[in-house]
Amino acid sequence: DSAKWREACEWNRELFGCVVEAYLDLLSALPGVFRNDASVMYQMWPSSDNTRKEFRTTVHRPLYRSLSEKQLFLHDNGTLSKMQGGVFKPREANDSLRLLFRKIFPMFQCSLALSDEFRAAGVHDVSEITPERVREKLKKDPGLMDACQGAFTRADFSQAEAAARFSAFVTDALEYCLLDLSAHSDIRSQ
Repeated sequence: DSAKWREACEWNRELFGCVVEAYLDLLSALPGVFRNDASVMYQMWPSSDNTRKEFRTTVHRPLYRSLSEKQLFLHDNGTLSKMQGGVFKPREANDSLRLLFRKIFPMFQCSLALSDEFRAAGVHDVSEITPERVREKLKKDPGLMDACQGAFTRADFSQAEAAARFSAFVTDALEYCLLDLSAHSDIRSQ
């Protein structure tokens, strides 16, 4: 009786492995179909919220572990890479900072929610943009802000509007860079 039970368990494990491989093949074909609309492509990926609890360990986790190794992460420049080839968008950043982040990091076009899916699947090398990482990059290359300013002056704005937009951008960047520092200490009390 226990031999039949072990055989049935092994059969089911193999069956779920085939499901993961088939799902992986389907998702691997999506960049060819939806490359111009990454949001649609990544909406096709399963979410743990919509996965029955029984299938999270047998299908969802192995699938996301395999996805992290595939070149399925679309960058703003249209290229695909593996997950370690870029970063996910930051959690608490204003959309105006996308220009800065694109200049500093190879950023994925997929939703930040996917980073949570990978973590839930046990993938540990999920990389996100953080205030500390942005500060480090700006210290190493102060010319990054000049490059961003150039993007505002080249746009179809009047000189006054470009200056106002760049000023707001710099304020957003400064606020973002200080986000994690306010949690460590109250500067006013020092």
